[in-house]
Amino acid sequence: MIRKARNIGSFVCCHGTHTDPAFATELEAGEFEDRLRTSRREVGEIIGSPPVVFREANFAVNSSLLVSMERQGFEVDCSVLPNRLIKKKQLRVVVDHRGAPSMPYHPGLQDHRVPGMCRLLEIPVTSNPFNPGGPIGTGFLNWRGISQTIAALKQSRGDPVTFLIHPWECVDFSDISPPLPNWVLNISRQNSGEFRGLLEEASGLFEASSVADVAEEYGVKVR
Repeated sequence: MIRKARNIGSFVCCHGTHTDPAFATELEAGEFEDRLRTSRREVGEIIGSPPVVFREANFAVNSSLLVSMERQGFEVDCSVLPNRLIKKKQLRVVVDHRGAPSMPYHPGLQDHRVPGMCRLLEIPVTSNPFNPGGPIGTGFLNWRGISQTIAALKQSRGDPVTFLIHPWECVDFSDISPPLPNWVLNISRQNSGEFRGLLEEASGLFEASSVADVAEEYGVKVR
């Protein structure tokens, strides 16, 4: 399926390999880099060349992980979500993107939330003005509808504006057994009609682009 997507023109990136722990920032730097190396090789074997764009699950990156990506040959990352803050048991911070730019930038080597000397280009995920620290995407579309999603896109900061699509958010899980968590059920449903309506309305307000096009505007060629 991935190879077919590449052959018809989709741009294939890498999303990592781990599921436990849930946040890559909890891994030792060496462990993250080993998994990064493995996932890049495996995806590369499928599509014919190693991927050079990355997005980490749960937006869980920091400066050291971005430097690891750079060492492994990645040129662009899309894991920073401005305003996002996640703590475990209200004590230990596992994700902190407070104050990060909303426009593409090269992160700092010591603090990923400020522009700096990292060669890796960060293309941030757009922060939802109605749900700070969360993205604008299919989950929000299912939760709040087309009009609120369009309003969020229009009121968001930054250029480009990203719309995050998880395929599982476009599936009706109501008959799945065993039962799934409520938060999954609340933001997932068969939504092809709403999704089509959103894209039709958004096409009159925004110009569609790609990660490759945006990266090239900032001097990074990933084609």
